Amino acid sequence: ARIIRDRLIRHDQVEEDLETSRFLSEIEEAKVKVIGMDRRLVSERSKRKELETQLSAEGKNQAMIKEELSKKENTIDELEETVQLKLVEIERLESQLCRNDDLREKLEGKYEEAKSELETYHNLATELKQTIIDKNQDIESKEGRIMELQFQVDDLASQVEG
Repeated sequence: ARIIRDRLIRHDQVEEDLETSRFLSEIEEAKVKVIGMDRRLVSERSKRKELETQLSAEGKNQAMIKEELSKKENTIDELEETVQLKLVEIERLESQLCRNDDLREKLEGKYEEAKSELETYHNLATELKQTIIDKNQDIESKEGRIMELQFQVDDLASQVEG
């Protein structure tokens, strides 16, 4: 039973470790995406600045430049929203990872408690077994003494009668 319990607990720990690794991997992927989006955001802002400069300097093709500027602003807005969503996702994953770590620590504590209880029960069983052996020996000794006394009584009874 102890081996099965140990295997079950180890199996649970392996599953938790795999889940923790998966969360860490997702967190790292999200961080990389956020960094990439942040760089793209900086690039888009730079392009917008260039377009604004070009618009004021040239004065030509203002409608086309304004349209491009509007598209860039929309792209920036979308990227900012995506970055915010990814940051929220990172926080959620980190929180879940913390909860998993807490759960693993609790399970490890319960495992140690169960292991200690099992050892205590084993020790009690060993002590009880020895007590039974001792009592059986005591009973055998007393039965032997009773038989000796019975022989003595029978011997005395035959002497008294004879």
